[in-house]
Amino acid sequence: MSSRLVIGLVIVAIGGLLLLGNLGWLDSRHLLRTLWPLALVAAGVSMMRNPERGKNQTWAWVLITVGLWIFLDKVGWLDFNIWQLLVPAIL
Repeated sequence: MSSRLVIGLVIVAIGGLLLLGNLGWLDSRHLLRTLWPLALVAAGVSMMRNPERGKNQTWAWVLITVGLWIFLDKVGWLDFNIWQLLVPAIL
């Protein structure tokens, strides 16, 4: 699958979610606020699938890790925020 096709499908899916929200069938705002970190994961996975860019492997893993961390925090599966870990580590 090409990256253009994936981006197009994501745009169509977001449009469908917004349409369902406007029709009152689901709470699309809450759903999009919860699922936006998965876009970071998808960007990281697409960077890893591109073999000629070996130097982007590190950034791909960073995007995947941060996206999963934020998603799990939003869903409520983590007890602490990323900032509670990151700020003391930087200091």
